Amino acid sequence: MMAVVLLVVAPARAQHDHVDVYSSEPGGGELVLDWDFDRRIQVFETFCAAGLCLYGTINPAFLAPEEDHPERGLYALEEGTRVSIEIVAADAALTLNIDGMRLRGPGDSALLGTMPNIHNHPSWQLVVPEGTVGEYAISYKVRADAGYADSQVAASLVSNVPQAVATPCPASPCPGDCDDDGEASAAEIADAVEIALAGAGVAGCPSMDRNADGVIAIDEMVDAVDVLVRGCPERLPATLLGVQGFVFASCAIPMCHDSVSATGNLVFAAGVAHGELVGVAPDVAAARDAGLLRVVPGDPDSSFLYLKLVGPRPEWGSRMPLDAECLLPEQLDQVRRWILAGAPD
Repeated sequence: MMAVVLLVVAPARAQHDHVDVYSSEPGGGELVLDWDFDRRIQVFETFCAAGLCLYGTINPAFLAPEEDHPERGLYALEEGTRVSIEIVAADAALTLNIDGMRLRGPGDSALLGTMPNIHNHPSWQLVVPEGTVGEYAISYKVRADAGYADSQVAASLVSNVPQAVATPCPASPCPGDCDDDGEASAAEIADAVEIALAGAGVAGCPSMDRNADGVIAIDEMVDAVDVLVRGCPERLPATLLGVQGFVFASCAIPMCHDSVSATGNLVFAAGVAHGELVGVAPDVAAARDAGLLRVVPGDPDSSFLYLKLVGPRPEWGSRMPLDAECLLPEQLDQVRRWILAGAPD
């Protein structure tokens, strides 16, 4: 009997960046690709030369989780299972790079990994004439070396149509604290109101601009007056130990930035985080090309770590922590002040 291949589409989740690989039965069945295939794969301009432009991204990755979800008919692959990806069809402008192997046409294939360590961030690449934007089709399937039938063919659209920049996370725990001394005063709020009425931007009191849209709005003034009555929250310690305990702990987890997964070649474990961050170039090519380092002592606005927590540009990848709400304003303030203090170890 011919096996029926299932393609299960998970409900869309914000900033989900993995095509998960499961099987349809415990220890066998067909391979299943679990992702929202209605989503476009967004690529971003890397450079242009001789009238051609290269666009790329490392999202989505391919991940084989180790947990079963029997209620959805999804089962983890057996340990030792080797999984490969094979191109079924692709527009001529598209290339999928897997660990240095360029997959471009039907039949091109590469190994994604071996269970339980299948977590592969490929490079989705598009080369088109300068000024050309659109959507480009690619289809593929995954197969195992033994024990499982091939997955159903999955079809995706890769887009280089520019994306809107998401609203950054509120990063000031104390709106109205214009001089950043940890306290808001009536005089500071009065000055901020004058700035707002004059349409003079937010440079004179950036903490009032809670949504970082360049304008001080009425609701932001109300928030500032409320803080004036209640007082600013106590600031968290601007030390690496403090940042490690309150912030990095949410990222140093399996499949993220623990010592095993080390996503983006970055580990937040105690004793190594400082050397992984300060003065180190990020893995994301677009961020390196923009001149960013993971942490630039004294300059949070040039520090990729801080920008990824507050709200990165689309070409720099997802906001962190992945699939989670913004960190609290006092936590973001803690990271910012640690960097402003020179990012001491």
